[in-house]
Amino acid sequence: MRKMVGKDISKKRSLELARFTIQCSADSIIFHDCNGIILKANDSACSQLGYTEEELIGLTIQDIDPDSNKRTWAKFWKELRKEKSISFEACNQTRDGYCFPVEVTANFVEIDGLEYAVSFSRDISARKKIEEEKEKAFKEICQLREQLEIEKEYLYEEVIEPQAFGGIVGKSPALETILRQIEMVAPTDASSLITGESGTGKELIAHEIHSRSPRKNHAMVRVNCASIPRELYESEFFGHIKGAFTGAVRDRVGRFELANQGTLFLDEIGEIPLDLQSK
Repeated sequence: MRKMVGKDISKKRSLELARFTIQCSADSIIFHDCNGIILKANDSACSQLGYTEEELIGLTIQDIDPDSNKRTWAKFWKELRKEKSISFEACNQTRDGYCFPVEVTANFVEIDGLEYAVSFSRDISARKKIEEEKEKAFKEICQLREQLEIEKEYLYEEVIEPQAFGGIVGKSPALETILRQIEMVAPTDASSLITGESGTGKELIAHEIHSRSPRKNHAMVRVNCASIPRELYESEFFGHIKGAFTGAVRDRVGRFELANQGTLFLDEIGEIPLDLQSK
């Protein structure tokens, strides 16, 4: 008799410990039947979903998982019956309609010939946020790398094109007037029209404006409009994709995109045909 009493007490304590562990678990624990009807829920589940246990009992998994429906439930239960335990990511919805990502482990249970499941779920919002930030940072790095490759290609083209110019040197009244105008326009985002005869240093002025502007840390892209064939103006300015026309063997970024956040210098802009200038 004493042994029986001792065994009953031990079993009772084990059950109390199990209940205590379930209730105090940081993970949401929900006990439901094969139809998804919730039969039991611990404190974490109630807290995360915004219900009391009495309110949760009788609801279905579809009430707290917006992605679950009759079709997906039948597929889920078939897989759970076969595998006995499955893990996956899902989305839970609170009483107020707020959705948050969760990692779920569902375990198949059979009691007296009836099928049930115990599902453990953990809020992974913080982890998802970190993953999204890492992915965003990775994309930004890839974009910067691509931009650097494009600028490298452009600078290589500039290097192989003979150029000979230095800083602006001189103290004439006319030059001082130009320098004052440069100081006025450089800090702004205004477009500037530089006019003058060939050889008077229009490109030097453009470089000086760029070097004194907030865009100086980005590329100054020069386009000699007079040297571009008429049929290639749009491709040169706006870019093209591989195969867009004969000779387009790869994607090419247009000068406008290449000069993004920098300066675009359109040399000999007056040579662009009038019907194309409007574009």
